[in-house]
Amino acid sequence: MRCFHKAYGNFGRGVLYRNFAGQGCYRETIYSLLCVANMKATAWNNGSHHKSGAGYGLKLAAPDRDRYFKRCWKSICIRLPNGLEVEVNTDKASFWNESCRELINKGIGIWLIESHKAPWPLGTPPTFQLLPQGERSFILQEDETEQ
Repeated sequence: MRCFHKAYGNFGRGVLYRNFAGQGCYRETIYSLLCVANMKATAWNNGSHHKSGAGYGLKLAAPDRDRYFKRCWKSICIRLPNGLEVEVNTDKASFWNESCRELINKGIGIWLIESHKAPWPLGTPPTFQLLPQGERSFILQEDETEQ
């Protein structure tokens, strides 16, 4: 899967971008996403620990979610440390409420299991850095403080 976006021109207050599914949203400037600090992402599981990878994801802090994600996005793409890209649905109420904030995808679970990061000891999920790379595009990296 390729994750990309395309600028469609300046519309006064910002630039209209359309993602690969055709949804558009305004951005004040592309630099607001390209010039940002990393955010912490904590491995998450719904309690099932399926060997298929289902039920796994990454949990974000609410301030990071609000700063680096846009409600008009239907999905985002994450490049995992093994080079694979996964598309994650962000167009759901649970991602935007105060208690959940998880990016859930079976591909994330498969990577966590194959890289021996899941399952983890109770109460000690691994943490990672999620780096914004542009509109709807992120890279997941190992958290250097955990190594």
